[in-house]
Amino acid sequence: MIGNVDVDVQNTSVLHRGFLASCAALPDARALEIGGARYTYRELRAAAVRFASAAAGSDDEAHTAIGIFADHSLSAYAGILGTLMAGATYVPLNRRFPPARNARMLELAGAKAVVVDERCARQAMQSFELMSAHPAIIWGPDVTTATKADWRGRVLEIGHETTAQYTESHTLGDRPAYLLFTSGTTGMPKGVPVSHANALHYVHSITSRFPIVATDRCSQTFDLTFDLSVHDMFVTWNAGACLVIPGTTDLLTPVKYASDNALTVWFSVPSLAALAARRNALTPGRLPALRLSQFCGEALPSQIAQAWAAAAPASVVANLYGPTELTIACLTHVFSPEQPDDLRGFVPIGRPLNGLGCTLIDVDTETGSARENGDSQGELYVCGPQTVAGYWRDAERTAERFITLDCSDGVRRVFYRTGDIVARKADGIYRFVGRADTQVKVGGYRIELGEIDGALATYPSVAQCATVAWPTAPAAHESLVAFIVCAGEIDESALRSFLRERLPDYMQPKRIVQLEALPLNSNGKIDRAVLAATLSQ
Repeated sequence: MIGNVDVDVQNTSVLHRGFLASCAALPDARALEIGGARYTYRELRAAAVRFASAAAGSDDEAHTAIGIFADHSLSAYAGILGTLMAGATYVPLNRRFPPARNARMLELAGAKAVVVDERCARQAMQSFELMSAHPAIIWGPDVTTATKADWRGRVLEIGHETTAQYTESHTLGDRPAYLLFTSGTTGMPKGVPVSHANALHYVHSITSRFPIVATDRCSQTFDLTFDLSVHDMFVTWNAGACLVIPGTTDLLTPVKYASDNALTVWFSVPSLAALAARRNALTPGRLPALRLSQFCGEALPSQIAQAWAAAAPASVVANLYGPTELTIACLTHVFSPEQPDDLRGFVPIGRPLNGLGCTLIDVDTETGSARENGDSQGELYVCGPQTVAGYWRDAERTAERFITLDCSDGVRRVFYRTGDIVARKADGIYRFVGRADTQVKVGGYRIELGEIDGALATYPSVAQCATVAWPTAPAAHESLVAFIVCAGEIDESALRSFLRERLPDYMQPKRIVQLEALPLNSNGKIDRAVLAATLSQ
C-alpha cells in the first residue's frame, strides 16, 4: 500500500479561458511578437475567432482533431486558439519531421482538417500525399495564391469575426485540449492526449509558484510539437503578458536575443544556456531585465545554472521536471548556489507541484508486483490531476505505464510510471539518478532508442544494431551514436538518407559505427554499456 498522497480535484473549465479573460481586461495590450509583427489581444482574438469558424465546420463529429501545420506564425497561434474555441483538439505537426511521420501522426489523431501557413505548405502537401485520405486545409492568411493553386483537395475557408460561431465558456474538462506524439519503442509514435483539466491544473500550479504579471515579456524557444510550448502560450496569456517568438537563428545567440528584446521571463532547455556559456556570452550582469528563468527538458548542470544566475542577477533560476504524460512539468526546484546539487553536478528536480503525489517504487523482477520503496531511491511514480488518462487509442501501452495503486487513505489512484530512477533525500527534495529503460533525452527531446534501432533494422544491409546516447552521464546527452553489424557492403550516405525519411532531425545518429558483432551481457542482451565505453577509448 502506498503512503498517503495529497492530490487536488480536476478543474473542468477550458484551457483558453485565461486568454479570453485577458482579451476582455487588456484588449489593447500586446499579446504576441513575431519578428517585426506585433499583435494585441484584440487582434489575436479576432484572428483566432476566424480560425474557430473554419475548425467548427470541419467535421460533423463534435470535438474533432485539427492539425496545426504552421511554424511560429500568426496562423499557428491563432489556429491553436481557434481550434480550442471550436471545442476541438489541436495536433501540432513539424515541418522538420519526415513527411511520413507527420502523415502518420495525422492519421493516428484522426484529424480531418489542418491549419497550414506559407512556411509549412510544401511539407504539409508532401505529408498529405502519403495519407489514404487527404484532410481538408484551412489556409492561413499568409499563404500565397500560387501555393493555394497547387492544392486540389478540400479547403475550409476562415470566416469573419462578426459572423464566426464559437463558444467561449463551454466546459470540456476531460476532453483533450491537445494531442502530442512522443517517440515509441515499437517505431510507432505514442499519442498523449492532454485534457483541458490536466493543462489548467498545471497552469494554475506553476503560476502559483512562479507568478507572471501583465507587464512580463516571455520567450517561446520550443517547437509547437514540444509540450513545453504549451507552458509558454497559456502561462503568458493567462496573465495578460506578451509572448515573444525568436527566429531559428536567434536561438544561436540566446543571451543577445533576450537582452535585445527586453525579455523578463526566459524558458528553454538547458542546452541553450550551455551554448551561451560555451560562447562566453554569460557575462555577469548581462541580463538585468530577467526576473524569472526556467529550464526543463533535460538535466540542468549546476555550473550552467550558476553562470546564468550571475548573468541575470535579478532572476530566479528554476529547474522543472516532467514527462508529457504528466502535463508539461510536475516537479520544480529553485537553484541556489548554497544548496547542494545531486552529487553529479546537476540541479535537483525538486518537489512536486501543488496537488500532485509522488512515490518511489521497486518492482519485484520475479513476480512483477510493485511495492513502495522504503529507502530513498527508486522509480518515480506520480499521480494527480495532471496525469493524462492514457495513451491515445492504445490500451496495451497504457496498461504498461499507468498503474493503479492502493493508497493508505483508502483511495485507489492512477500513477504514471516515469521510468526515471530518482533519489529522495532527507530534505524531501528529489534528485534525478538515471533511466530505468532505454529512453533518453537529447536536446530536450525524449527519445526511445528502440525507435531508432527499429528504423536502422529495416535497412536491407543492417543485420544488427544498437543506439546509445553520448556522453553517457545520465540526462546530459548531446548526441546519439548508432552501432551496426552489416550483412554486406553498406553506403553510409544512403543509410543516412534512409533514416532522414523516417526519423526527425533530433533522432538522427551523429555517428554510425560498424562492428563485426555487438557485445552481449550475461542475459544475452546487447550490452549498451560496453558500446558506450568504447566511445571513451
